[in-house]
Amino acid sequence: MQEVEDAVNQVKAIDEWKNLIIRQASVQLREVPTCLKIMKDALVQLKQLVTRTMDMNTVAESNLSTLVEINKLPREVLIAERIVPDESVEKGKQLEFAVSFRLEIFRIMLKRMRALESMASSLSDIVIAFTNEEVVGNVSSYKRTIPNKVLYSLEGCLLMVQERIDGAIRPFMIDSISKLVTLQPDIKKFGPSLKDVKACIEVLKEGLLQFRTEKEVVAKNRWEVVELHVRQVYKTNEYNRVLIICGPGNNGGDGLVAARHLYHFGYMPFVCYPKCTDKPLYHGLVTQLEALAVPFLPPEDLPTELAIDFDIIVDAIFGFSFRGTPRPPFDALIHKLVVATVSTRKSGGTPFVVSVDIPSGWDVEEGDINDIGLMPDMLVSLTAPKLCARKFTGSHHFLGGRFVPPEVVRKYSLRLPQYPGTAMCVRIGKPPSVDVSALREDYVSPVFLEENVKDDPIKQFQEWFEDAVAAGLREPKAMALATTNKYGHPSVRMVLLKGVDERGFVWSTNYESRKACEIFENPNASLLFFWEALHRQVRIEGAVEKVSEEESDEYFYSRPRGSQISALVSNQSSVIPGRHVLDQAYEQLQAKYADGQKIPRPKHWGGYILKPKAMEFWQGQLSRLHDRLLYSQNEINGKQAWKIERLAP
Repeated sequence: MQEVEDAVNQVKAIDEWKNLIIRQASVQLREVPTCLKIMKDALVQLKQLVTRTMDMNTVAESNLSTLVEINKLPREVLIAERIVPDESVEKGKQLEFAVSFRLEIFRIMLKRMRALESMASSLSDIVIAFTNEEVVGNVSSYKRTIPNKVLYSLEGCLLMVQERIDGAIRPFMIDSISKLVTLQPDIKKFGPSLKDVKACIEVLKEGLLQFRTEKEVVAKNRWEVVELHVRQVYKTNEYNRVLIICGPGNNGGDGLVAARHLYHFGYMPFVCYPKCTDKPLYHGLVTQLEALAVPFLPPEDLPTELAIDFDIIVDAIFGFSFRGTPRPPFDALIHKLVVATVSTRKSGGTPFVVSVDIPSGWDVEEGDINDIGLMPDMLVSLTAPKLCARKFTGSHHFLGGRFVPPEVVRKYSLRLPQYPGTAMCVRIGKPPSVDVSALREDYVSPVFLEENVKDDPIKQFQEWFEDAVAAGLREPKAMALATTNKYGHPSVRMVLLKGVDERGFVWSTNYESRKACEIFENPNASLLFFWEALHRQVRIEGAVEKVSEEESDEYFYSRPRGSQISALVSNQSSVIPGRHVLDQAYEQLQAKYADGQKIPRPKHWGGYILKPKAMEFWQGQLSRLHDRLLYSQNEINGKQAWKIERLAP
């Protein structure tokens, strides 16, 4: 019963996310942030979060009562009304367990949602206090009013909470809830409550017992990728208003799911769905969108020129199974899309049209044989590109639906591209040329003032590093190491910080590598940490020396055995004939030390430490008026001390 295991994992994940939020909330906010705009914007998001949480509680409690009633009903009644089959006692026990389990899951979900709602209310009080200018203007009053340990980035935390709820908790609950509200009026004797019972039993039978066809697996896989491509190209701060035009088949379902996901990621979706497919799944998707207050617009209410009201239009009308000529009202809707694409090409502005699987009205193999004239800006091919995609000349072509069952690949002889990393979508063809000079990002951050920093730059770095870790940044310990040889020729590469203390910054490497040779010739080097999400960077200059043999040994034996073997295998920076040389050497050493014996640390591998002489802390600000504070060593009364100076941005 895979769904039972999934549900248990979901509950565990909620606890992990709660702990992550608490850890992020424990980062100290440096004195009083003066950027009221962030706080006020965050308050708006927070109110939305509280509202959504309360909505979810209401829906979940309603279904909780339904499940309670299920547990009360005698099995004979369920069998008599053909809600469940009269089968073996063993299956009856399975069903009873499934109902009880889902009941418990809902109870746990409600508990977690209420905890989030409570936390959101507390955060709301903090934001309100921050937006009180009298409090913000008085540091001592601030310290009495606000707890010492609050969020470093309230906006970032709220988005994280929202994404965790929308990305995992909400879909899990809605998947079951939607099926409860798409009821078929088969039983009238016992009224609406037994209809709910029947629908819930069907959910448990189909979901918990994992009755899925190959087609359903592929469909679920493809339905979850459209919004990924939209988000990758069209950012919410520039293109927010999205019209999704849905057709009567699978493409319409793609559009409905895209609308739901785009809503959760901060877009403002509108749906035009003239002919709803009369199946429970589609009714459920509509119900979900209505619960989110996503507007549904009839075709006659759409503006003549879509460019006036929308930034993006998702064409989810017809897919690869379409044949013939579009009929009303879809012919008029496709004409509006054509007008929108022509307008975009002429003006260079919006709206951008995104077609799902194939542009509506196209022949799946030959393309626009009816001379409709629709050429979208983006094509999102699902599962595999269709033959007509060869005629697509728009700016962006993506493929989504990564996990295609092997039997489908073999059956249709599909040749699919490699997906990078864990990505659920992959670009096909070259991306359009980009005007680099037009790419701009304006930073909004709390000001970084001299009176708020530590006297010791190492302690200031440790504070910022903890912020980066608490913010959940990937590889916060990654740093650029710049070295020069004896001729002054520079080189730079990324390495990983292995430790920092009052002495300086430590990393490990091969003592025969290029960087090691350059450090031998010129022991002065520079480090750079860049934490983009926090709009921060730290630049460090100083002298480099090797750490002790004991320190190198201690770190070497803390590494995984595979990494220890790699240090023996790789003669770093030397030229080798091919990858096979590394693989063969690794396999030989892996076999040699397979009995668990101690792997010797090679003498050419160990640690370096950079002892800082100067450290600059950079905090991005609006209009490029960044904060730059430089620590430099000065001699005062025969002792080394740190001097803090502000540099012009």
